[in-house]
Formats: sequence, C-alpha cells, structure tokens
Amino acid sequence: MKLLLLVVLVACGSSAAEVRQAQVATYAANPKRVLQAAMDAANDLYGLGAVDLAHSAFVTKSFFKAQAMEHRGWGAEWARGAWTIEVHTTPEGRSLVVITSHAQRSLTACRRCEPSWVDVDPDDVGLAPDLQLGHDKLALAIYERASKLQP
Repeated sequence: MKLLLLVVLVACGSSAAEVRQAQVATYAANPKRVLQAAMDAANDLYGLGAVDLAHSAFVTKSFFKAQAMEHRGWGAEWARGAWTIEVHTTPEGRSLVVITSHAQRSLTACRRCEPSWVDVDPDDVGLAPDLQLGHDKLALAIYERASKLQP
C-alpha cells in the first residue's frame, strides 16, 4: 500500500528538482518576451491584477480564505494571498523571473464597509501552504513557456 501511494504521488506532481530548476532558471530571451510569457502563465492559473510594464512586474489576482473568529464575536476573518512576478536582467544579460508571495488580513468586521488590509506573515493567516503551492505552480508554468522562447 505504501509503495502504491508513493508511485501515485510521484506520478501526479513535479519533482522537487523540477521545481527548483524552474525557480532558478534564467533565459536568453528578451526580458519583455519573458514578462509576456510569465503574464500568460499567471493569467491561465490565477488571473492578472495590476501590471507595471515600466518595472517589468505584475501581481496576480488575489485568492481569499475565510477563517472562523468566534473568539472575537465575529463570524469570520478574511485573508487573501497573491504573488508579485518581476523580470530582472542578470549581469550576464539573461532574464530572471522572481516570484514573491504576499498575504494580507482584513481589519474590517463590518459587512457593509470597505475592507482594509494589512500585510501579514502567511503563517499568521494559514496561507503558507497555499502560497507555496501556488509559487511552485507559477514557477513551473512560467518555466514551461519561457524556456521555449528564442533569444
């Protein structure tokens, strides 16, 4: 039974080596083309939020998670996570994709009020596993697209 579970886990996902390769990869292609490949990959997975072409960066759309807060007398507290993706040029002239995870907590309890958000550690709001999984998915999807680009 343990062998079957191990085979299923290995067959279903990317290996740690593949994820690591995707995270540290650099590309000979023009940074603008790498940014477009990254935007296409991120849009397919999570959708695009704000785009800053001048700084070769963009943010994915946020995902939300409700957490019980009965101890404070409220029904739930909201947390949201997203990723910022930036394309940098290395000293060797290659393109490098940097993915940064973000987590926020809502400070607003009123259902009719506009929520106010504060940056928090992903572990504080239970988003660390979701953000890490999404980070790995983004890295692999971007690597798959950007590695096919010609210089």
